[in-house]
Amino acid sequence: MMKKSRLSALLLALTMTLSLTAPAAAYRAGNLLPQVKPYERPFADTQGRWCADAVQTVYETGLMEGKSAQSFDPNGTLTCAQITVITARLHELLNGGDGKFDAPGDGEAWYQPAADYLVDLWMQDTTGEYDLLGDLDFLEDTANTPCDRYDFVWLLSAVLPDSALTPINAIQALPDCGDEDVLAFYNAGILTGTDSLGTFHGFDSLTRGQAAAMLARIVDPSQRVRFTPEEFCFTRELLGLEPETTVLTIDGYDVSAELYAYTVSGNIQSQMLAASFKYYDVYAQYLDEYFDDEVFYEYDDFAAYLLEKYGIDVEQEFAVQWDKPDEGGMSPAQKVTEDTLDALTEVSMLFTHASAYPLTAAQKADIAAGVAEDRADYYGYTEEFIIAGRTSEALLENAGKKYAPSRSQLSGYLADNGCFYGRCISIGYDTEDSEDGWYGRTEA
Repeated sequence: MMKKSRLSALLLALTMTLSLTAPAAAYRAGNLLPQVKPYERPFADTQGRWCADAVQTVYETGLMEGKSAQSFDPNGTLTCAQITVITARLHELLNGGDGKFDAPGDGEAWYQPAADYLVDLWMQDTTGEYDLLGDLDFLEDTANTPCDRYDFVWLLSAVLPDSALTPINAIQALPDCGDEDVLAFYNAGILTGTDSLGTFHGFDSLTRGQAAAMLARIVDPSQRVRFTPEEFCFTRELLGLEPETTVLTIDGYDVSAELYAYTVSGNIQSQMLAASFKYYDVYAQYLDEYFDDEVFYEYDDFAAYLLEKYGIDVEQEFAVQWDKPDEGGMSPAQKVTEDTLDALTEVSMLFTHASAYPLTAAQKADIAAGVAEDRADYYGYTEEFIIAGRTSEALLENAGKKYAPSRSQLSGYLADNGCFYGRCISIGYDTEDSEDGWYGRTEA
C-alpha cells in the first residue's frame, strides 16, 4: 500500500507539473504565433465569460497583459495609444521579433517607439501595403482617448498580410457598414458583429474583451467563426409586406412594395432632415463658439453642444409635426405623400416606355457587375431591387440623350422664361492658408 500510494503521489505531481509547463492545447499547427508564457493563473474576471479562451490566447502569445495579476478587465476600454502598441507588437511578433520595443527617449511618450516602428513600415513601403499607417500624428491629441472598433480594424488591416485574412464566410453587406477592411475581417471569421444581423457598431468604444477576441482569432485560426448573418428585409420591417407585392399600378407599371418602401422612407427622411437642420439658422449666434477647435471635438454635434451648454433641446423643439400645415398650406405628411407619388410616377413612366430608349449591351454588363458593389448602399433590399435601381439610372441617361433639346430649342425656352444662356468663369484658389490670406495669391 505504501509503494502504491507513493507511486500515485508521484504520478499526480508529474501531471500537475506538465499541466503548468506544457503548451496549451490551442497551440497547434496553423497558429501564427507560438506560446511564449504559460497561463498559470487565469484572470478571475474572465473565467466562464465569452472571451475566456481569447484572453488566454493573447496572454500566452504576449499580445496583451492583464490590468493586474488577478484582473483582465474585459469590459474596460483601450486607448488609441494602447492599440497602436498592440498593433506594432503583433506585426513584430508575426515577423519573428519578440514584440518588445526600445524605451522612449527623453521627453517622448511611452508609446512613441511603437508608433515610430509603424511609421517606419510605411516610409519603407514601396507597394502601398502599409498606406493606412501614413499618419499617426493624431496620437498627439488622442493618445489617451478610448478608441473605437473602426480604429482597431484599420490599424490591424494595415499590418496583416492577405494570407492572414483567408475568407471562410461569404458576407456581402452589413446593416451599418460597407468598409472593405471591416468586411474582410467578417469574412475571415475574426468579427461576428454585435447581434444576429452582424451589426458592426464601428464607432462604439473598443473593449479589452473585444480586442482579445479579434487578436486571438487572428493568431489562432481554429478560433475563427463561420457564420451567416440573419437576413434583414426592409420592406417586411416597414410595411409588413413581401418585397415583390404590388401596392399600386401607374401607367401600366406594377409598383412593388420594395420600391414604395424605399421611396416613401426617403421622403420621410427628407422632411425630418429639413426640420432638424433649422436649428442651425435659429441658433446661429452660437455657431462660432461651437466651431472653436477647443470645443468642437468635445461634442458629437451642434445639437449636443446646445443641450449641454444652454439647455436647448433642439430634437424636441424642431421635431416634425406631421399634420401641421406650413405657410403654403401643406403638412409634412401631405408633402411625403405627394413627393412619393410623383417619384413613383416618374419611375413607372420610365420603365413603361423603356423600349423607346433601350439599354445597350455595355449598360447591361455594368448593371450585372454593379450588384455586389451596391450591396452596402442598399442593405435590406433584394438583388432584383438593386438591379432595377441601376436599370432606371441607365434608362434615364438614354432618355436624356434621345430627347435632349437642341441649342435653339433650349435658347427659345430660356427666352420665354426671361433667361438667357451664358458662361460663368470661376477662378480657383490654392487651399493652403497663409497669414496674408490665400497662399500664393494677393488679395486682389
